[in-house]
Amino acid sequence: MDNIDTETIDTPAGPVRVGSVVKLSNWGGGTSTVTVTNVEENIKNGEPGLDAEGRWAYADQVLAVVAF
Repeated sequence: MDNIDTETIDTPAGPVRVGSVVKLSNWGGGTSTVTVTNVEENIKNGEPGLDAEGRWAYADQVLAVVAF
């Protein structure tokens, strides 16, 4: 997979960049609040997303941007 790093990505909750703190919807239920370590236009399957604390998520999993 060819991932393209970018400075920010748009999410339903607003823009996110490296260092942002976001609240994510977890697969299987629940939420997590994490610090973003990388944003990519193609995290998986051509969809934008982010890396945070050893995990990845699609942009549409961002429920809230706690700190931009």
